[in-house]
Amino acid sequence: IREYLAKPMRTAEDLQVHMLLSLILETGLRIGEALAVRGEDVDRENRCIKVRGKGAKERIVFYGKLTETMLQHYPISEGRLTYGDAREVRYMIYRTAGKFCPRIHPHAVRHTFACEQLAKGMSMKTLSTLMGHGHVSTTEIYAKASVETLGREYQSLNN
Repeated sequence: IREYLAKPMRTAEDLQVHMLLSLILETGLRIGEALAVRGEDVDRENRCIKVRGKGAKERIVFYGKLTETMLQHYPISEGRLTYGDAREVRYMIYRTAGKFCPRIHPHAVRHTFACEQLAKGMSMKTLSTLMGHGHVSTTEIYAKASVETLGREYQSLNN
């Protein structure tokens, strides 16, 4: 995913897909949440976004340099981040990023966010809050993948 995001953007569709994938990768948003982001929800000074999640619950998520850079190329000061429904956007992602990442799916990018954060040492409770899960047990499904990643990394450093 990161290799795809390092590729140059040649079309408006490339720009939109780069923006969405950067946002999901750095925040863990669901595709529907990412599509609902409006300019007024973005606090660039604090690098955070107010998100309306499932059940109309609001939360704050934080983004990094990749999304910050994309926001410079893809201004959303007025209106929403993108137009179209989740199905149309998923197809657009498959059509553009799928050439480089054949199994790309927005929810897989969300999983990548979760696994990366756990691998970096983020607590399950914090991750659960950032992902908008009502219960920590929902987030625990990511722990197995993270433990496998940690095990591989440990083995590679200690053999």
